Amino acid sequence: MTQENSKIRADKFIINWHESDFKGMASPTTIFNFLGESAWRQAGEIGLGYEGAREHNQFWVVLRWYVKMEQYPRWQDEIIMETWPRMPEHLYAYRDYNIKSVAGEILGRATSTWMVLDAKTRRPQKLELVKGLLHHTLDKKALDENARKVRIPQNAASAGKFRVGYSHVDFHGHVTNPKYVEWALDVLDGAFHKTHALCELQINFLHECRFGDEVELFVAHNDSLNQTVFAKNTRTGKDIFVVEMTWKKL
Repeated sequence: MTQENSKIRADKFIINWHESDFKGMASPTTIFNFLGESAWRQAGEIGLGYEGAREHNQFWVVLRWYVKMEQYPRWQDEIIMETWPRMPEHLYAYRDYNIKSVAGEILGRATSTWMVLDAKTRRPQKLELVKGLLHHTLDKKALDENARKVRIPQNAASAGKFRVGYSHVDFHGHVTNPKYVEWALDVLDGAFHKTHALCELQINFLHECRFGDEVELFVAHNDSLNQTVFAKNTRTGKDIFVVEMTWKKL
């Protein structure tokens, strides 16, 4: 095994019935769940996960994701999720991914941007304070560019309100990142989903969302194959996330 390969984790996942959509393909939410699962598995394995960070009064937060899909696996397909931590820049750490078929065909690629915060002050920390981080990183990109800042549109229309419930939150009481993707996807109707597949997604996580919060979703249709969706906490008025989605016709 080369030094590079030793820093790349490869996980195999199977697309279960409940992880596929009504087209018989893995849903974008399923892909996000797999991305997150592989990230936490490797982070824990190399001492950079939840327990390792807590020992140093730190915790990781993901700021942005950029995902490009060439094609989606189908129900009962097996896929390989490759992931590795990339060389950091200033206060930002990066994690990249290749999503492959078991035959080695590239199905998609992704990159994510992270920051480590002090658990008491909740302020960003220099990445030199993260023990062992640089030892595990690679100077290898899955995509040509990092996840970018998505602008919140001024011409967005309300897509409805709801209250955050049991199925939305993790064991910290926070809404899980794939749920934000799910909320954005649900803004579009079934007829659109039936004839289109999500090929590119840029998402920014802006503020925490907790059990019991009331959320209002907004959507702006930039063109027929591109939308921006964002969510606002109706009590605080703070924006929770913003996502730009680009589609292709099937």
